[in-house]
Amino acid sequence: MISTAPWRIILLDETDSTNRTLSNLFARVSTQRLVVVADHQRAGRGRRGRAFHDLPRSALACSVLIELPRRAEVNLLPMAVGNAIVFAIRGLGVVGVTLKWPNDLMVGEAKLGGMLIDGIFDGSSHQVVIGLGVNLTATPTLEDARNLCCLNELIEGTPAKDFFSLRDSLLMRFLEELDDQLSQLLHGHTELLLQTYRCCLSTLGRQVQIQYPDEMVVGLAEDVDQEGCLLVRTATGRVAVHVGDIEHLGVVNDR
Repeated sequence: MISTAPWRIILLDETDSTNRTLSNLFARVSTQRLVVVADHQRAGRGRRGRAFHDLPRSALACSVLIELPRRAEVNLLPMAVGNAIVFAIRGLGVVGVTLKWPNDLMVGEAKLGGMLIDGIFDGSSHQVVIGLGVNLTATPTLEDARNLCCLNELIEGTPAKDFFSLRDSLLMRFLEELDDQLSQLLHGHTELLLQTYRCCLSTLGRQVQIQYPDEMVVGLAEDVDQEGCLLVRTATGRVAVHVGDIEHLGVVNDR
């Protein structure tokens, strides 16, 4: 079972990558519930190694180390993490924040942040590093052109907040929500976790296009299964998409 001990938080002015820093720490000290937060990442990376460049003191860049028992359904961990960050941001007063499968945090068609999960299985347990990046006061420079947004422009009913108050408020809410989602995962409440994820996911009910190196899948995103795969209805039948670069083409129905 996940420990209920307090999170141990390491604050850094800057680092190359919080995931890499935490992995290096873990290689030397076997521990869990450790969080590394950097006010600037010199070499941040997203899924498939994509680089991005943020401005110093403009984003929450953190990595969280947890250990899950062998029996845990680790395939559902990305959904638990996604639920946690959506609830944390909604708790700050942001309306309309959703998830775009598999790992993007969105407000409308603008990207607010993303997640990256690395892990190893040593035969007895899963050691997992959860990487999270959320734009707080400015947007980063990406390798590809995308519509981006930041948190302090989205919080309703309050003046814009400074970087440090936003960083600390969001981090604390995220860790609280993550504890709750991990508890659901470990107590076998997988259908509840999945249903929550479906409600957070803006991809369902849309025509989508998934690009692979040698093919393209186009169809209606209908559901997410117990393995975390996106179920897409194509012209030739239903396919389970494990990974891929996805583009929303249009809304087909209201869920």
